[in-house]
Amino acid sequence: MTNLGFLEGDCASTAQSVNARGQIVGYSSTDCLFQAVRRGVLWEDDSMVDLNTLIRPGSGTQVALAETINDLGEIAANGASDCGVVENCAHAVLLIPCDESHPNIEGCDYSMVDGDE
Repeated sequence: MTNLGFLEGDCASTAQSVNARGQIVGYSSTDCLFQAVRRGVLWEDDSMVDLNTLIRPGSGTQVALAETINDLGEIAANGASDCGVVENCAHAVLLIPCDESHPNIEGCDYSMVDGDE
C-alpha cells in the first residue's frame, strides 16, 4: 500500500482506478469533512497531477473526479461546465492523452512526446 498524498492546498485524496501501467486516477479535495471541492487527478511516476492542468485551455470544463483509466491511459471522468449564474452542468468527460498511442488527435501538442523544443 502506498500513500498517494494530495495536491498542494488540499487535505485529502481518493484513488478510484489503476491500470496495468501503474497509472492511478481519482480526486484530491480541499474539504476534508465533506469533500465538496474536488479536482480530478492522475498519479504516475511518484507524482500527482491535477487533470485540469492537462486539458485544453478554454474548454470550459472542470474535471472533478477521474473515475477510471484504461491501459492506453484514456480516462473517464466526471466534469462540469459553467451553464449560468447559479447552476453547473455535470457531464461525462473522456480524456485522451496526446501520446504515441493516440496519433493525429486534433489540438494535441505532441512536442513533449516527440522531444521537440
